[in-house]
Amino acid sequence: MSMPPSRAPSHQFLLTVPVPTAKTDISTTPARWRTSEFRLYFLAFAFAIPWMFWTGYSTTNSPPPTRLSPGWLPGRLADLTDPQYRAFRGNLPALIGAAVGHALLTRLVPTRNLNIIFSVGFVAVLHGTSVFKVFLVLLASYSVRRNKAMTWIINVAILFTASYFNGIPYTSLHPSLAWLDAYSGLYPRWHVNWNIAMLRLISFNIDAPEASFVQLVDYALYAPLYIAGPIITYSDFASQRKSPRQVSITSPLIRFVLPFLAMEVMLHYIYAPAYSPDGLPPLNTSILSFFKLIFIWLKLLVPWRFFRLWSMMPSPAIDPPENMVRCMANNYSPSGFWRGWHRSYNLWVIKYIYVPLGGREHPWRNMLAVFTFVALWHDLEARLLAWGWMVSFFVIPELIFTPIIKRIPSPLWQRHADAALGAFNILLMMAANLVGFSGGFPALKALWSWEGARFLFGTVPVLWIGVQVMKEYREEEKRRGVWRKC
Repeated sequence: MSMPPSRAPSHQFLLTVPVPTAKTDISTTPARWRTSEFRLYFLAFAFAIPWMFWTGYSTTNSPPPTRLSPGWLPGRLADLTDPQYRAFRGNLPALIGAAVGHALLTRLVPTRNLNIIFSVGFVAVLHGTSVFKVFLVLLASYSVRRNKAMTWIINVAILFTASYFNGIPYTSLHPSLAWLDAYSGLYPRWHVNWNIAMLRLISFNIDAPEASFVQLVDYALYAPLYIAGPIITYSDFASQRKSPRQVSITSPLIRFVLPFLAMEVMLHYIYAPAYSPDGLPPLNTSILSFFKLIFIWLKLLVPWRFFRLWSMMPSPAIDPPENMVRCMANNYSPSGFWRGWHRSYNLWVIKYIYVPLGGREHPWRNMLAVFTFVALWHDLEARLLAWGWMVSFFVIPELIFTPIIKRIPSPLWQRHADAALGAFNILLMMAANLVGFSGGFPALKALWSWEGARFLFGTVPVLWIGVQVMKEYREEEKRRGVWRKC
């Protein structure tokens, strides 16, 4: 017996992050949550999820890695081996102070110039004398603002050059400038997060080539979004500067605190970042890789949530797009995974690369170009380039088989076939993420064996059940008046 459709809308009770959408697609399909079919699925979940956590815990604690740090949970050490998250976590008190100070200053002295002054000062404290390099790059990009081709060439060339020459120390320009390198700021490696700023410079030149240099500085160096984003296009930023939005920070604050606490618990109990998968059976390798990806998801989600919260605190507030609008494990489609993972970057890529290349007129070619750029933009590493190409090709089964499945006359068998495609897509995404984020192609060697094949064969029914629940959850969103493309 099924439940009647839920009343719409009440997305505040859903796990999905609310995001603007022009489409409303209210589902009239009766809910299946109380059917016998889904009761069996819930039993499978009740066994599989605790078992996965226990496997992750027992694998990384028998014995635990040697490079652990003192933790704050009783009797537990913490895995702080990832330098990126360790830096964010260690500087979080200072960042909170900067966010609160920024918000108070802009409310006590309500002028736009104060935002610019604060942002320039913030970048100077971060990078020391490298702030002069930052302004030289801004001027170089601004000088070609009326030429789209040169905008791309200059900014991509600066990104790769700064990365290759490790930030271009002043000493490399002339020995007499060595004294400038001594004042390097709190975060000397200005070029590491310049990939985010580069996207802003391209957006500015394409959206508003007639805008002033001061407007570029206000946008490109906006303190809350400077370090890690989320990415906001110049047209959106300028629109909010012109007509500030009324925002509430209650929900963004909760959405930052809860993942931060979840990350702390994981760092104290499942030591995935520090643990090597070498020599593990396929089951343990896959579970460990899953938790490594969970860690990557959280280590990006927590800073993005914090910086978005900070961006909404000053006056006037800037409300950038929300990243990661779904849990990492709530995905069964490569294209949907990408849309929900780094959503603000996806919106930027669609606007400035995918659509100008022709969009859906040449989907495979354009996706290959997009993911090649995405991989190289992240880092100049062969494994990331391989990841980008694998992701772009792994969208092909979805494009081929989805129209075929839609022609199945039976709705029941259509749903089951769609879930089978989703399970296959998850296996493809697992392979791509093993290559991109868990050691490259050698990370796949545990699956290239008879034992690995048996493990994958046994995994398919579990993934199939997971996809059934994911798809039903999306139907529930539609019943409540919420529609997502991921």
